[in-house]
Amino acid sequence: MSRLNSHRLLAVLVIVFIGWGQADARPARVDQLPNGRALGCAACHVNPGGGGTLTPFGSAINNNYLTQPGRSGQVVWNAMLAMLDSDGDGVSNGQELGDPDGDGTPEASIQVTNPGDPNSFVPQQPVTPTVTSFVIGGVTLQEDVKNPPVPSGMQQFEITFNVPIKIENVIAISYPAGLFVAMPDISEDHMKLMGSVNLSEGTTYQILIGNPDANLSEAQQYFLGTVVLSDAVVSGIGILPGGFTPGPDGAFLIDSELYSKALMDGTDPFESAIVRISNFNVLESFPEQLAFELKYVPDGSYALVLLNQNVVDAQGNTVELVASMGLNLFTGEVDPETLIQVVNGASVTDLQIMLQTEPEPVEINEVSVQSVDAENNSFSIQRGGHQIRIDVSQAPMISLDQRNPEEILAIFFSGNVDDLAQLFFPISDLMPGDTVSIIGIQISDSPTVVQALMVIRQAPSQTRSADLDSDGDVDFSDFLLFVAAFGTSEGGAGYNAAADLDGDGRVAFSDFLLFADAFGKPVGGG
Repeated sequence: MSRLNSHRLLAVLVIVFIGWGQADARPARVDQLPNGRALGCAACHVNPGGGGTLTPFGSAINNNYLTQPGRSGQVVWNAMLAMLDSDGDGVSNGQELGDPDGDGTPEASIQVTNPGDPNSFVPQQPVTPTVTSFVIGGVTLQEDVKNPPVPSGMQQFEITFNVPIKIENVIAISYPAGLFVAMPDISEDHMKLMGSVNLSEGTTYQILIGNPDANLSEAQQYFLGTVVLSDAVVSGIGILPGGFTPGPDGAFLIDSELYSKALMDGTDPFESAIVRISNFNVLESFPEQLAFELKYVPDGSYALVLLNQNVVDAQGNTVELVASMGLNLFTGEVDPETLIQVVNGASVTDLQIMLQTEPEPVEINEVSVQSVDAENNSFSIQRGGHQIRIDVSQAPMISLDQRNPEEILAIFFSGNVDDLAQLFFPISDLMPGDTVSIIGIQISDSPTVVQALMVIRQAPSQTRSADLDSDGDVDFSDFLLFVAAFGTSEGGAGYNAAADLDGDGRVAFSDFLLFADAFGKPVGGG
């Protein structure tokens, strides 16, 4: 080969090599990004000239946002890619490239930064997704007003937001519950939630739409129904005790019948029974007063609840307060005379309700039953010099009679409801003199009434003394004797009848439970 031809071949190879490097950088893709020319190849490549290692943004495109793999693939710029924060600097790719919603039209007011460089960004104030349009059944709803009726039956809805959203970043709650029975779809541009709901005749709803982590006061609210909404407003004042300042939570109107039924069924009573909800408005001049207003309330009878107010007293201690009118939240008992009545759209006003501290948990161990009133689901005990009435209307009663601890543990851990039911007994089987333990709450201002949440009746003692060395107490020396006999059976080597505390012919775990219960105590429990 001549020297001239050699030079020509070398020149061709250089041109091919340069062209290969440019192809690897794929400069045509710069124009497929909003404001791509402002960054050139630096958005996708660590080397600003292109080629070589990809930035996180370049990797995201290469892996998921090309029309097809390889060199001929074109960049797919869309809302999903715009929503990502590829370089992890807290600013989305779209915001950095000046096109936050990913529609391909940059906004001139946005300063362009590099979505592939975590050190190139302009700090952003987080943009809260806000509803710009809410259409259901062909009716466009306005926020916080009395909207016209929507058609009943299966209806489509579409909720449009001001920025692209992720399904986990917004929540829509209906009161009463159950309007949204299926997860909504999200549009390709991530600007809309879409789905369907089945609206019954004569129903009305309040809907809150907002950030799952935000307070209720930050949510947008809408009122709708298949009938004309009522004009009724339930408003009033909750009064805090002296020395307390208010917390952030709200007021609820509850269907007391649904609430009581949910308690009995073991389902969430609040989710099942809340009809309307309102935030508190605290007046600066009267910080101890919590003003509430619940709009467009349909005719009916309701309990009013000022729920879970986390307040701070004058000493700086946080206390949780609760108040209700017409309903005992713990027992489900309804007081019809104090229920709020809404009739023919008439407003209910001037309600005042005092908040009280929540009932304190009560735990009473091994007390003797004094008397039983089965007709009224209660029994009495003596405690602290007072006779206390124990209300068992909402409490499972469990009997340990004729069962050793090992057997009871097996039943509890079996998960079999039928087996567990074997432990339950009716109050009619309770007798004066029975020994019981009680877990419950104080349900009134009187210290002599307890609402039981569980009652456990202990079996009469059928076991032998755990004082194996007969020195008058159960201590470490008895433990050594018990350990020596553990695992043996009657007739076998090492069996010690004194360690067989339940007398079943073997020293097993059931005996250990009895021994552990007696350990550290003098004989006779004195």
